[in-house]
Amino acid sequence: MQTIKSKDNKIFKSFNKLNQKKFRDREGLFVVEGDKLLLEAVKSGADIVTVAVRSDREGDYDDAYVFDDRLFEKIADTVSSQGVAAIVKKPDYTDPGEDGDVVVLDRIQDPGNAGSIIRTCDAAGISRIIAVKGTVDLYSPKVVRACAGSVFRVPIIEMETKEAIDALKNKEIIASTPRDAIGYKEIDIDGDKALIIGNEANGISEEFFDASDARVMIPMKGDIESLNAGVAAGILIYELLI
Repeated sequence: MQTIKSKDNKIFKSFNKLNQKKFRDREGLFVVEGDKLLLEAVKSGADIVTVAVRSDREGDYDDAYVFDDRLFEKIADTVSSQGVAAIVKKPDYTDPGEDGDVVVLDRIQDPGNAGSIIRTCDAAGISRIIAVKGTVDLYSPKVVRACAGSVFRVPIIEMETKEAIDALKNKEIIASTPRDAIGYKEIDIDGDKALIIGNEANGISEEFFDASDARVMIPMKGDIESLNAGVAAGILIYELLI
């Protein structure tokens, strides 16, 4: 296969524009980079649209487009790229479902936190994740890397806050908040639950606070205001949902 060397090439342009959220949203596509993430996409049955490799990886993947080093660097998001990237179709989940526990990301902003929470949900067998408007793009390169392929296994549904609250009426809504809350070990709730993890700076929204059936906190003995959102979510997911 002839090596692609021009930035005007349509395949290069397809990868390049997906670095921006507006194009990921419009096209319903995102980019994965690295052998492991591409393997996770294949194992999950994801719809892989295009594969591109750096010139030194030519022949490693069937039907892959070969980019020269200069062009591949422009589409790579990692500092030391493995030389393989793919355009993948976003999973199309819209149904919040009736059964199972749910984790709600209420305007989580840090890609590392978001990726860590998705990965924990995968490990804990959480049925779905709801990402409300204002949450970081869960299909951005940093989040996809941070969740180590879990984005392919855990259904993620994007919703407005009110829409999410309406969808969770059949579940016990547990708000993670220090305000008017009890220690997580004191809570005793049966049935399916929805755990709300709030924004790193501002916590959960007033809408979720008012809609919650229980409000829990993680007691802390040290002189510290709060835990990292990803760490806090991990503790509460394992203590309350499984």
